Amino acid sequence: YSYDEQRKSPPFSRYVLRGVRANGSFVLAFAHSKDDAKRLAVSSWKKKEVLRAEARSKAEELIRGVEDSDEERKTAVECARYSLAALREDHGLFAGLPWFHQRWARDELISIKGLFLSGQKTLVKVILLDWLGKLQPDGSLPGTQTMRIADAGWLFVRCEDMRELFNDKERAYVLAKCLYFIACIEKKLKEGLIHSGANETWMDSLERSGARIEIQCLALAACRLARALGKEVKLERSLKEQVKTAFWRGKYLADG
Repeated sequence: YSYDEQRKSPPFSRYVLRGVRANGSFVLAFAHSKDDAKRLAVSSWKKKEVLRAEARSKAEELIRGVEDSDEERKTAVECARYSLAALREDHGLFAGLPWFHQRWARDELISIKGLFLSGQKTLVKVILLDWLGKLQPDGSLPGTQTMRIADAGWLFVRCEDMRELFNDKERAYVLAKCLYFIACIEKKLKEGLIHSGANETWMDSLERSGARIEIQCLALAACRLARALGKEVKLERSLKEQVKTAFWRGKYLADG
């Protein structure tokens, strides 16, 4: 991976195991024993037409309701809906099957706006309440590839985007969690900015510690949500000013 080598993000190469070559249709089955796997494979092969029809029916159900006079754009929306649905499980979204079979907070919170816009609002609410309950004492969320992620502020961006999902009691809970998050990050301020550790931002294959622009922006989003829910916090104004001082480059903001 020459690009990874240029940016000093190992591993720069990997071995690939090529276990089998196959042409045409085939079934790949997994089970606790060889006999169980063979039975599953034979059964699936016999039912392949039924399974194909079921998969097609499910796909059509998932993309139903897309209306757009532009046929190309309509197809793109249908494909996007199906892609999200293919990653869905009962309580959230897988990061990327078949390789990443975990739920990644950052990826999931960015993606759920697509779920919201496609009408899957019950699942969106489940995801938001789940991650609200997992906020760590330092204001982070649990990571998968790393122990924690610093951009937990995505949670409050999405809570603001989807406030209509919450009743009054749930909004009070969201506000309490938002204020808790803000109190946590205030303890991490250095020279007025929020500092995160190595490998905790979205570029988690790079060291990238210190004050990073998107972390400040996500914190400001949490402050904005608190204000919208009836509680102004002092951090909002001071952090805005500090961000301008530290990151403004005349025409744009940058932390590099």
